[in-house]
Amino acid sequence: MNNLIVHQFSRFIITGIVNTVIGLFIIYTFMIIGLDYIISNVLGYIMGISVSFYLNRMWTFDIRSNNWGRDLLRFIFVIFVSYLINLSLVIILVEIYSTHTYLAQIAGIFVYSTVSFVGMKKYVFVSTKG
Repeated sequence: MNNLIVHQFSRFIITGIVNTVIGLFIIYTFMIIGLDYIISNVLGYIMGISVSFYLNRMWTFDIRSNNWGRDLLRFIFVIFVSYLINLSLVIILVEIYSTHTYLAQIAGIFVYSTVSFVGMKKYVFVSTKG
């Protein structure tokens, strides 16, 4: 694995942690002030995904083009596909292989992260830098 991929994947993981913390902060803040938990969840996820898109585009993959709209649509597609693969794996592990649900979720996170990283690197944030 070359240094650029390791560098980008490290930044990708940091970005994931940051967007998760921000998303949870938004969710909990809205719940504390009395907003419905479902609406709070939606708003938190929108903010987390927005942060993820921006940080991955500008910091992880260092994309400076003007293709924001195209990149955003591709980003949403990759997130959606990654989630479907994650959910499918979790269901298969739990329902077919009787894996403990917590272990299945952990496996799903690894697959989700890998699929979304590759999708973002090869499809969303395509760069001549590697």
